[in-house]
Amino acid sequence: MISCNLAIINLLPFPGLDGFTLLVTAYEGVRKKQVPTKFKAIVSFIGLALLFTLMIFILIKDIIRLI
Repeated sequence: MISCNLAIINLLPFPGLDGFTLLVTAYEGVRKKQVPTKFKAIVSFIGLALLFTLMIFILIKDIIRLI
């Protein structure tokens, strides 16, 4: 059950997850134009930074709840 939930979350079209790659690939297929690699890298970096920030926030919130 956990693996299925993780797979579904991973397919969300959020930068840093696999769903973003699928979204970019679909966009490139429809437009028949390549998205600049630098743009994809910057957007993925920002998305991963947001995900890590969310993870740290939730971790701190859980630790405070335990205390």
